[in-house]
Amino acid sequence: MGRTSIGELLDRLREQTSIDLACTDQDRSGDPSIVADIRDAQVWQVMDALRSLVSYRGAMWVWERTPTSSGFRYRLRRPKPAQDLAGSVRDWAQAQFEQSLEVLIAAAQASPEARKAGAGTLNAALWRDPNENADKLLRDERCWDGFRCVADALPTDERGAALRRGVSKQMPVSDLPPPTQEFVMREWRTADAHRRIGPNGPI
Repeated sequence: MGRTSIGELLDRLREQTSIDLACTDQDRSGDPSIVADIRDAQVWQVMDALRSLVSYRGAMWVWERTPTSSGFRYRLRRPKPAQDLAGSVRDWAQAQFEQSLEVLIAAAQASPEARKAGAGTLNAALWRDPNENADKLLRDERCWDGFRCVADALPTDERGAALRRGVSKQMPVSDLPPPTQEFVMREWRTADAHRRIGPNGPI
C-alpha cells in the first residue's frame, strides 16, 4: 500500500472487508501519514498494529466499539492526552533548550578554571556523555565568545521572546561591550573573507 494517511487506510479496509472502520473527525485521528504493508494480515492485526504505532506511554489511542444493527462500528480515537502529546514534547524540549543555554552562558561568563571545574555540567547541558572529555569545548574560546555575545545582545528579560516566539532584535554593534564588538567584527571579517561572488553578486 505504501505511504497513506490513517484515514485513507481505514477507508480502504472498510471497502475491502465491509467492516465499519473509521476515524473520529473531531480529534483529527485520520490525519497522520504512515507507511503500511498489510498483505496477508488480518483486520484485527492491522487494527492492533495501528493503535500500537501511534500510541505512546501516557498518550494512548483507543478503538471505540459501538453495537449496530448489523454488527459493530469501530472508531479510532485520539483522547486528549494523545492530542496534547506533541505540544507537551515541544514545551519540554524548549524548556530544556533554554535551561542548557543559561548553563552555557553562565559558563561563558565564568573563568576558564571555573569552566573546567564544571565540565560535567557542560556535557549535560549539551546532551553529551557525562564521561566524555570536554577539553576541546573548554579550549574553544570562539564558542564562549559567541555565548557571551548572546548574553550581551539579549538580556535575560528579552531572551524568552527571542527563543520562544522568534522575536528578532537589531542593535548597533557599537552598543555592545568592547570585547563583544571585537568578536562580532572578527566574525564579520572571517565571513566576508569566505564570501563567494556569483553572477548576481555575493552569494
